[in-house]
Amino acid sequence: MHVLMAAGPQATRRAGAAFFFELLVLGTRDCVQLSQSAPFENIEVRPKAKLWERQRHESTAPSISSSMGL
Repeated sequence: MHVLMAAGPQATRRAGAAFFFELLVLGTRDCVQLSQSAPFENIEVRPKAKLWERQRHESTAPSISSSMGL
């Protein structure tokens, strides 16, 4: 089980939104399982086998690399 740690005081809203978006992308691509027991509760993130397959083939997530101009 993986635990998502609360963002520290250095984290920005923009960084938090970007991280959340990437989690949604990974969920859409069937790389992680996202679950939440109720609105505004913690979100559990569990890796799926496809996550490790993608990691072997790609060093950076496509949405991150395109925004960085890579």
